[in-house]
Amino acid sequence: MSYTGLTPTFAENDKFDGMNWASWQRLVCLAANQRGAMGYLERSIKCPVRARNTSVPSKPSVAPAPVTVTKTPWSSTSPSIEEWTNCNAWTIGLLLFNTKDAVEWGINIDRTAAEAWQSYIDIYENALAMARQNAIQDLRNTLYIDHTDFDLFITIL
Repeated sequence: MSYTGLTPTFAENDKFDGMNWASWQRLVCLAANQRGAMGYLERSIKCPVRARNTSVPSKPSVAPAPVTVTKTPWSSTSPSIEEWTNCNAWTIGLLLFNTKDAVEWGINIDRTAAEAWQSYIDIYENALAMARQNAIQDLRNTLYIDHTDFDLFITIL
């Protein structure tokens, strides 16, 4: 894994290609955990809502005191909207820069990192579970028949 700017970029053979879901998922989770960005994938860090000012502004009699903004850590569940936007963009970049063709694989890349991540899960976690179940069923249905080529049976198995 190398870092270009702030977003880690996996080696070309480690990028998601539609066939390597389990290993790629582990790499993404590792990179997100190192940065404190898992909450952006898991939806535990939600986008803050901008406060609406519905009152009519009046002329202040005293100049307002300067506001000091305290930067929150990446794993904070209450980031400012600007921090959330930046961290969410980084997390989407983590997914997209490490996927060979997100559009081809049907990934939702138009909204939040959590929605993009959920696209991967919906498509590939379910496919992996189904493939695993099919492999188990095929294994259970494979029988050796007496007087047949045992080496061929083992190859098929």
